[in-house]
Amino acid sequence: WKEAANITNTNVDEQKKLRQRSIMKLFGHLFLQDLVSAVFIWMVLSQLCCLEVEQICRATVILQVVGQDLQRTEYGDYVVTYFFSHLEDLLKRVQTSQKQLQFKI
Repeated sequence: WKEAANITNTNVDEQKKLRQRSIMKLFGHLFLQDLVSAVFIWMVLSQLCCLEVEQICRATVILQVVGQDLQRTEYGDYVVTYFFSHLEDLLKRVQTSQKQLQFKI
């Protein structure tokens, strides 16, 4: 029974991760279609920066989608610079035993 419960929990965790990635992609595509502003992206990223390290890795999905288009906006350049400086600080704090996490970031 415990093994079945572990498999179920793993599946739920994977589904949750996929859902979160999909939401980040959605936000990125909404930005690319000018349906949300760079300020909205900033608010999403700043909220995600306050969470656990694994969640910050998922936040990079939104930057993969919007990338250069976000940097071209007046406020977007600041957003990208802030987020990547936060990631650099995070990499310095992450223990060397967490190499896989460092690679994700």
